[in-house]
Amino acid sequence: MNIDQASSPNETAVEAGGASRAKAQHAYEELRRRIIEMELEPGSPLIEGELIESLAVGRTPVREAIQRLAAERMIVARPRQTPYVAPIHAHELAEIVEMRFILEVPAARFAASRATTPERDALEQAAQAFHGAVRSANLHAITHWDGEIHRLITTAAHNSYLMDCMQRMTAFSRRIWRLSSHSVRFDDEAFRTCHDDLVSAICSGDTEGAAAAASEHVLMFKRRLSQLVRS
Repeated sequence: MNIDQASSPNETAVEAGGASRAKAQHAYEELRRRIIEMELEPGSPLIEGELIESLAVGRTPVREAIQRLAAERMIVARPRQTPYVAPIHAHELAEIVEMRFILEVPAARFAASRATTPERDALEQAAQAFHGAVRSANLHAITHWDGEIHRLITTAAHNSYLMDCMQRMTAFSRRIWRLSSHSVRFDDEAFRTCHDDLVSAICSGDTEGAAAAASEHVLMFKRRLSQLVRS
């Protein structure tokens, strides 16, 4: 081998570090997805060996993923106890609604005034994909596109601190919505179009219209939670 072509110890270490981070990120994202989509239900124990096998990663990435999700309150992890998926308590539902009003209304207003043309186009495309998911009653696609719409709105707000808060809140909201989908009926047409006023106002640059639509969207979520609690 030509000496000039050989990898140095530093380069090898960097490559190994990059691969390790990629595995940890994969474990985190996949475990988070399973929790949000209720593949892992509240209270489910998280057995390390089973996760290593199902995620196809080593022990360290699994432990890092659990630590990150515990910090986000999606997993309960205590010393010398098997971690488990965090339960959803009734009092948390009201708190989540409060925080959605606090975060989503200004996010919509900012997005309406700051979104770029490509961001507006992507938002309209996501809304159409959400329509299709509802028509086909594909719960996985519904959850994905609902989350994508909210992610795009938050991105278009161009505020990194707001984005950090919104990412966590959106994950909780999607998880609760997926839970409610098993016991709460909804009007297909109303649900299919539930983002339309919000997306339309943002894409047209109507800041106050976007704020009002975001507020109504959260109220719809609140009504759905009321049905869930009653059921």
